Amino acid sequence: MFQIFFKKSAEKELQKLPTTILKRIVPAIDDLSENPRPKGSKKLEGNKENIWRIRIGD
Repeated sequence: MFQIFFKKSAEKELQKLPTTILKRIVPAIDDLSENPRPKGSKKLEGNKENIWRIRIGD
């Protein structure tokens, strides 16, 4: 199992989101602790670090 950490700026941005969007995002973030690279995740290009993204919603 992995731990998920947020920068303070990311926490502030999440707090600004409407509840309807948070209801979709929070479970996906929680799932990342079990599987950090779920199906459909993509590695960010042009970055030397091992950073991936997931897409949620529309």
